[in-house]
Amino acid sequence: MISYEIHLFRRKGDENIYKCKHYKILSLEILSLDVKYEFNSDNNRLYSGKDGTIILAEGEIDNF
Repeated sequence: MISYEIHLFRRKGDENIYKCKHYKILSLEILSLDVKYEFNSDNNRLYSGKDGTIILAEGEIDNF
C-alpha cells in the first residue's frame, strides 16, 4: 500500500496547489484484519420498493 501526507502548498488564484509532504510504502501480506460485512446496492434498488426492499414511510416535509 502507498499512503501520502498531502498539504496545501499555495493558492494560485481560486485554485489550491497541493504537494506531497511525506509518503510510506507498506507491505500488507501479514496484516491482521477484522471482518467488515458490507452490502452493495444502488439507489434504484434501495429506494424503489422493488427487489426486496420495503418502504416503511415516505412523505414530504413541510416548512423546509
